[in-house]
Amino acid sequence: MQQQFEHNLPTQDIVVRQDDGSDDEFFQLNIGQWYPLIRIKEQTIEFPNIVSFSLKCGFNHGLLPTCQLTIDDTEMVFRESNFINKYDVMTIWLGNPNDEEHRPIKNDYYIVETSSSPGSGFVSITAILYVPLLWQSHSRPFGNMTSLSVLTELAREVGLGVTTNITETSDQMTWLQSFNNLDMLHHVTKRSWISEGTYLKIFVDQFANLNIIDVGKLLNTNTETLLTTMPISGDPLLPPVPLYATNDVRGTEAPKAQIVSWAPVTDYGVKSTMFVDLVTAKGLNTVNNQQTDTTSAGSTKQLRKTTTHTGFTNDWIHSNYHLGRATCLNMQQLLQGRSIIATIEYLIPVFYLGMALPIEIFNLQKREERWSQDRTATNQDLDDVQPTGEPDMGGTFHRNEEWSGQTMLVDLSISYLRRSSKSTNTRHLQQTVTLFYKETEQQ
Repeated sequence: MQQQFEHNLPTQDIVVRQDDGSDDEFFQLNIGQWYPLIRIKEQTIEFPNIVSFSLKCGFNHGLLPTCQLTIDDTEMVFRESNFINKYDVMTIWLGNPNDEEHRPIKNDYYIVETSSSPGSGFVSITAILYVPLLWQSHSRPFGNMTSLSVLTELAREVGLGVTTNITETSDQMTWLQSFNNLDMLHHVTKRSWISEGTYLKIFVDQFANLNIIDVGKLLNTNTETLLTTMPISGDPLLPPVPLYATNDVRGTEAPKAQIVSWAPVTDYGVKSTMFVDLVTAKGLNTVNNQQTDTTSAGSTKQLRKTTTHTGFTNDWIHSNYHLGRATCLNMQQLLQGRSIIATIEYLIPVFYLGMALPIEIFNLQKREERWSQDRTATNQDLDDVQPTGEPDMGGTFHRNEEWSGQTMLVDLSISYLRRSSKSTNTRHLQQTVTLFYKETEQQ
């Protein structure tokens, strides 16, 4: 993944005011790393009043990142004197203030929903990344351009950055826009063409970059990511160390992405069926009312240019224009496989969507033989079978080979949750990631 250019979206400043004698050192060390720094309208939210926060983005999330925020409004500030309206702007800042190498996450978000239950002191807010030009409509052509060029041009125009693993696409033509920029991004993506074995995916990440991704290429790339700063202190790591994730609590000197909890996701069979049904329902694998395999449908130039609904041909579109839409739906099954959802301790500054991330899962060793179906075995025989592994924490650890391996980070959530009372210490920011397992043959 290469960043072509950074975003230039306008972002409000966040002013933190402190009374004389307050703990300046606490704010300097913890702000943005242990809890989010948030401004709503003209007011900065005091961190004890932040009940919960999450910033979500990724392959399966939708185009724009979203924020979910719950604040303690017992004093009725945001429901009276500084009333929060739909379409007000919220600014967030996340990062390690002592890390001089990595840029923090700082953007404006557009409030699309506010709610509060009767008698409750809490206010819940939903917001999306504020990209005002994304909803601007145009009637214009993008002449003699590939889908990659059009998407890059649209991102630059609305103020987004661009991160991509694509150098070119095989779909040069004149693209016509007759709707807003948001719809144009989706329109071009659905009709793009890379090859028959992959498809193009777009979304905006936590840094306000439009990710333009060749999914097949990403699944076959295992680029090592180096951790160059300590996650908590922000101090430089000399030398940098390869980043990996693990739930192993046994001490090691090398920093890592420490997993505090995890769970498998295994509904990929249902999702694959859903995508097949979508293709059939939309008639995208039919040509001239006859069932046709989408791969064979692309065998001739005429069929590739034939619309699946009306049967006419058009020399102004690229040769895979209509086939691209069916391929896009079919190839989404590339990302329907085993996944794991893991919560990572602290902010890891080098996390990015699509990155290759090795993962090691360790379990306490169990005597699986104890539940053997062998009729000839006695309880004594089974009890004599001793687990192997290094004794630790009252048990023995063993590497879970089923859930250890090479993964790809496909979804990311940065979250914070206040403890039960203001007098107790607050929890720090954590990252919850969805990791998609790469098959052996794809490595």
